[in-house]
Amino acid sequence: MLGCFGPRRKGYCVNMGASNTKEAFRTAVLDLVNNQQSITTQDDSFWERYWADTSLSAYDYFALISSIDIRNLRDTASGNLTALCFKVVERISAATATACSGPNEHVIVLNCVRLLTRILPFLFEARTGDFCSGLLPISSREAGIGCLASPGTTKQLDLNRAEIIKLLITCFSESLYLDPVELNQPNRWLAHFTSPENRHVLPLLTSLLNVVCTYDPVGYGVPYYYALVQDPRGDLVEAAVHLLIILLDSNPPSPRQQAPPSSRSHAVSQQQRGGAIQTPILNEPGMANLFCGFVSRLHQNDDLELLAKGFMGLLCNPLKQTYLPRSVKKIFFTQELYILVWKMFELNKKFLVHVLRSPHLFDLIVPLLHQLLETRTNPALVGMLHLGIFILLLLSGERNFGVRLNKAFVQKLQLPDIPRFTGSHADLLFLVFHKIITSGLPRLQPLYDCLLTIMVNISPYLKTLSMVTCARLMHLMESFSTPWFLFAKPNNHYLVFYLLEIFNNIIQYQFDGNTNLIYSLIRSKVVFYQLANLPEDSYLLLTPHARNTSHPGITSASDINNGESEKPPDQGSSSSSSSSTLSTAPQTNKSSPSPGGHVAEIEPPGKIQTVEVEVEVSSAAAAGGEGGGEEGEGLHGAEGAGKMEKMEEERKGTSQAVPPPASSTSSSSTVPPALTRDTLPQHQTLKKASKKRLSGGPKPPVSFLPPPSASPLEQQKLLSLSRDVGERNRQLVEPLTPDFKPTPEWVRSWKQKLPLHTVLRVLQVLVPQVEKLCTEHNVKSETEILSYLKNGTLVGLLPVPHPILIRKYQTSESTEMWLHSYIWGVVYVRNYDPPIWYDTTIRLFHVHKQDGLEGDAPAER
Repeated sequence: MLGCFGPRRKGYCVNMGASNTKEAFRTAVLDLVNNQQSITTQDDSFWERYWADTSLSAYDYFALISSIDIRNLRDTASGNLTALCFKVVERISAATATACSGPNEHVIVLNCVRLLTRILPFLFEARTGDFCSGLLPISSREAGIGCLASPGTTKQLDLNRAEIIKLLITCFSESLYLDPVELNQPNRWLAHFTSPENRHVLPLLTSLLNVVCTYDPVGYGVPYYYALVQDPRGDLVEAAVHLLIILLDSNPPSPRQQAPPSSRSHAVSQQQRGGAIQTPILNEPGMANLFCGFVSRLHQNDDLELLAKGFMGLLCNPLKQTYLPRSVKKIFFTQELYILVWKMFELNKKFLVHVLRSPHLFDLIVPLLHQLLETRTNPALVGMLHLGIFILLLLSGERNFGVRLNKAFVQKLQLPDIPRFTGSHADLLFLVFHKIITSGLPRLQPLYDCLLTIMVNISPYLKTLSMVTCARLMHLMESFSTPWFLFAKPNNHYLVFYLLEIFNNIIQYQFDGNTNLIYSLIRSKVVFYQLANLPEDSYLLLTPHARNTSHPGITSASDINNGESEKPPDQGSSSSSSSSTLSTAPQTNKSSPSPGGHVAEIEPPGKIQTVEVEVEVSSAAAAGGEGGGEEGEGLHGAEGAGKMEKMEEERKGTSQAVPPPASSTSSSSTVPPALTRDTLPQHQTLKKASKKRLSGGPKPPVSFLPPPSASPLEQQKLLSLSRDVGERNRQLVEPLTPDFKPTPEWVRSWKQKLPLHTVLRVLQVLVPQVEKLCTEHNVKSETEILSYLKNGTLVGLLPVPHPILIRKYQTSESTEMWLHSYIWGVVYVRNYDPPIWYDTTIRLFHVHKQDGLEGDAPAER
């Protein structure tokens, strides 16, 4: 059916005025609605009035057939409505059999498509959509995957295809009228369409993918060309993306699981006669959806490159900048594209590996991080933020992702609220995550451990972090380690474990290039000393009254370090919040308002399933252990990077359910409570790769830290911003449950597992050396201190390197339910031209009507 439409033939219009044709069609609708008697299906002259007029458009069908008419027809004359649907499907089938060879045949079929698109939502609303199960499209070929050349297309053909795809989407929209608890029921339309009964699965799938991946919204780059010439191809691509994500999200029961043993052999024989290409996929367990099966089998490099280049090129479109404002067309279906990319990653691991190895990886990361920055304060786009974080969590489970993030980031455009910096893509990711935590919506707190988990996964592979990034990490550490935050909720301490794991990974595996982080650790040494000496009964000082009246904002670095810590100009906004566990999914999501005046609010699930852990262990990890090894040996010498690669090649991974961070680091030694700055030994010497020493006579004792770079006025602005953030996130410091009361046993249960030993060992060795350097040589420059640290090594002084833990994303039933609701929420909002589901009772999610807009839609839940 998709391939039977060519350009409209000349002379197809009926010789009558537009108003007369609309009046005649309206009269035909009223005749059908008001007729209480059953109308025979043999009266072709009566039924042809509903599709024979070739001058009507899709908007006319939605305007001339009101929701009241369809409901009256459905409730009082259901026989006539059934007869109408039967005749429409019969007419489409007849036209398909003749390839639309009759006069104005393609226009007649289009009218039938529009009529079904208008009626079907109201049938699903009453759960009476059991007809036209044999309606299947015939796909048209597009150049790309599985096709070397395209037969050609026209603007009218693209418009026709888009309307047919919207009909298919309407046919699959039964989920909109189900309660969330009913989503486990199979969608009969989707189950039929994705089953072997549909012999057009493979050509339709490749055609849809090729349409999306070969689309270029910019074209030849003529400024403002899109404003002068209509681009129906864009509408077709958006509809194709919607259909793809719906089809790939469908998970019908496997026929092999449903069929009794006696009928399975017969089913297989039928499939073999239907085509050998579908047989092996159907025989695989859980592969009842042939669209998913064929996607999982894409493996040719040319095909994978076409997909990666096409998807990432479209995702980069909103970031294109020109000298003339708004001179290039922008696409508005990026949410759907990210869903499609996520589905492709989940279904096809070869595609995931291809993207990780190709330059297109950064065309995904940069637009995605930009999108997260823009959506972090928009309640209507919370779902997009959750989706983006889930994609990054999925990518962070791959080692190559962390390695590729070391590529230098060239800032071609100003990211919102992110200062210009010199660093890598990992710096960009860390800065964006810091911004989400410190200035995002309060409802994002369940995602904080997801953000930190991503940072933990990539931290063992980061060769260098910028000073700005290190300052943000210290800011989070200072905020999350304060007593009032640690004792506010029973799981807040997990965030401290994640941050300490980040520091430990970098120290143990990437010490040589991360002088900035070591310097930041020294500057914030008091934070770690206070955390090591945290009294188990300190929660008694935080009375409920003190918790409610104390300032909920983030404690600044200067407050913790008594004026010694340096804050970058924009550091000061932070959120004092975290999530309870990594497996917490989004709470709510509101889609953008549609021109129809409704906002779709999606109810996501409560939690994601616990992620997997890949433990990377190697015998070479003990080379740089404490108490052994010559200078230059181990992980932190000149050959550290090479040995790291060797360890990765020799690693042995095991998968298990990830325990809380505390139990995963229980083997780490804890620091005695009495260890403070005053008790640290002052006689340790720093082994140096370079023998050069700074000369200079004895000077009066001075602080070895440079003064803060922020001016008094900037500091005042930062303090004000911190207060605003604290007020906005006040609920984050409230107890999770009213009856939660910290106890010494509870504090002791996680405090003794804090992986502080590596950090405190670094401070124990380096703090005296840096203080001695500043005192004896009157060093006041940050550059000189960094140079001193850069020429040093800690080989033989650190504990035995711990195994690298990679927490991988795992889907769950609740996540799939949330994604299903999110997909249909986006599709619902975007399909407003025409408004397919307007004025129907949606049950899958809440639909709020905006104030000041008229309409006769019933109140939605």
